[in-house]
Amino acid sequence: VDRPLWEMWLVEGMPDDQWAIITKTHHAMIDGLAGNELMETVLDRDPTAVRPPPSSWRPQPQPSTLDLAGAAAGWALTLPVELTRAAATAAQRLGDPASVLRSGAVRALGLAQAGRRVAQPTSVLNGPIGPHRRWGWASAELATAKAIKDAAGCTVNDVVLAAIAGAFRQYLQERGEPVDDLVLRSLVPVSIRTDAHRGALGNQVTAMFADLPVGVPDPLERLAAVAQQMADLKASGMAVGIESMLSAADYVPATLMTLGARAYVRTGQRVVNAVTTNIPGPQFPLHLLGRRMLTMTPYIPIAESVRISIGIASYDGQLAFGVTGDYDAVPDLDRLCEAIGTSLDELAAAALG
Repeated sequence: VDRPLWEMWLVEGMPDDQWAIITKTHHAMIDGLAGNELMETVLDRDPTAVRPPPSSWRPQPQPSTLDLAGAAAGWALTLPVELTRAAATAAQRLGDPASVLRSGAVRALGLAQAGRRVAQPTSVLNGPIGPHRRWGWASAELATAKAIKDAAGCTVNDVVLAAIAGAFRQYLQERGEPVDDLVLRSLVPVSIRTDAHRGALGNQVTAMFADLPVGVPDPLERLAAVAQQMADLKASGMAVGIESMLSAADYVPATLMTLGARAYVRTGQRVVNAVTTNIPGPQFPLHLLGRRMLTMTPYIPIAESVRISIGIASYDGQLAFGVTGDYDAVPDLDRLCEAIGTSLDELAAAALG
């Protein structure tokens, strides 16, 4: 059964005459930052804004078999030109042949770094996934994370990852699982959007594999370990190495991509224990039909034996953590959500006094 790439639901009957909108968009259409840009276009900064009259729109007809065959033939004919253009663009960005060689070395090193990182499965975070999901959330003040960042000399993303590492530590301890010297590997998506991509849909995301120091008991030491590691990962070229691998998929025939995806699904992955993605949003209030949007909370799917994913979104001075878990494997997901708040409070107390 074909599934839609974009869906929207209106949720009514909430307390205080509030209502919510749930949107679901396939990652093939947009990434997180593109979604924020789209949201800012649909919603209004001004609560009294007047909506323009709707414009007429007609979808294009569904392509025929002949149209699809013609498009495939055209893609094959233009492939050499596109490869040449991509190489010329890369050379232009880098400036000189020596830079091209240096960039190639960095990308190769980044791919090697990614290839060497193999996660160790844990009892709750990795394993078979059922058809049902649990979802919970936690919230915090963005100003608190920024104050910790300024005190520690790191980034907001470092603070968020350190708080999540502390939350996993508390959560696993409550489950009776050992945490001494434990390191959890998380997939951390990284945006490569530039000003040239503003207003464009599509996907401009690569990734890094970060080790969360769950075994470190002191919150400041966890933060320092996360900050140092993220700086090392950025310098290693892992993100650009993975971006090169993903970009190469644009020039691989769909049949080969399909075969590769099926083989990957059959063999399974042993690279990551969790997914954590931070999506910065607008730091001003947005409105729909004159009603102010109060909160924005992300939902990140789970897949490929990763039973828990955590999305972080900032909006109008707030940090929202959306936690997704497998329904059967993670019945105590609410405890992890509570642990995120507790971990961030401990980090703030240690960093700010």
